[in-house]
Amino acid sequence: MDDDLGMSETVFRPWELGQVWLLLPSVRDFVPDGHLSHFARITVRNDSRLAAATA
Repeated sequence: MDDDLGMSETVFRPWELGQVWLLLPSVRDFVPDGHLSHFARITVRNDSRLAAATA
């Protein structure tokens, strides 16, 4: 529905009163340093084909 200023009505995502996090957690919050999953994450992120596709 448009108002007099030409702006549309804002629609927000539903929220839960018991929601614990405002923002999604990072993998670094749950996986300790030196874990093999960090190597896999960095390798995939730095892969030249993937980096070119996401740039």
